[in-house]
Amino acid sequence: YSLLFERVSEEKGLWRAYQPSAQISGQSRSCRRVHAAHNFFMARTQTLRRYSWHPQLAILEHEHFFLQLFLHQQEVIACPHIAVFHHRAPNMHDERYMTHSLRFKEHLFARHFCDAFAKEVRYFKAPYWTYDCFRFKLCPQWTNASSCIRMVPPTLHTQDAVRVSSEAK
Repeated sequence: YSLLFERVSEEKGLWRAYQPSAQISGQSRSCRRVHAAHNFFMARTQTLRRYSWHPQLAILEHEHFFLQLFLHQQEVIACPHIAVFHHRAPNMHDERYMTHSLRFKEHLFARHFCDAFAKEVRYFKAPYWTYDCFRFKLCPQWTNASSCIRMVPPTLHTQDAVRVSSEAK
């Protein structure tokens, strides 16, 4: 999951994130400059303090984090030959987990991305989601995906998150 960012057109605010061609073909095992990488990484403490994770983004956080690094011309290096085992909970896809977890409710968080980049981004197409920050819609990019989902305003999300966590107790 290494990505490059680029403006889609000269019109301000139209962006896309895409995989570098060497990664797609699987031919390169050397480290290289990218604009975004997996959330497992090493960084200078000073950089993390200056460009921190968005406190309201529990998911979809990597697009925000790495786009702010890109806009501030911070270097990101990816080494595809280094792997890390990531344990996934066995119940991650069961109905109860999916209903009660915020993990599969990306539309609750996407508006924070748009608000954070209100001057720079109107439309951002990433590999899994397209953020339409003009109409505040989040559109899935995978095959057989449902239609776009309206992003929830951050104030409503906060109230919903409190309600959901209170009901779980």
